[in-house]
Amino acid sequence: MGVGDFSLDHMPYEAPILGYGILVLIFVFLTVNYLSFKLIGFMLRIDTRTGNDPSKIVYLLSFIVSSVLTFLIIYPILKKTVL
Repeated sequence: MGVGDFSLDHMPYEAPILGYGILVLIFVFLTVNYLSFKLIGFMLRIDTRTGNDPSKIVYLLSFIVSSVLTFLIIYPILKKTVL
């Protein structure tokens, strides 16, 4: 197989697994982000339906919480499969 040759027969077998893994990662992150946004807004008694200033704090907190939770959920799976 030369430098310019490209064939689907010679694709690495991990490519579909990594592609689906990225989609699962995005789905888990967005789901956890939404749920933590609603939960933090409920705990702080802030109406998250309106665009007032306190909701920006809720956005920031939910982003941090969802990032950490997504890492804690996905890292053991990645450790077993990819890493």
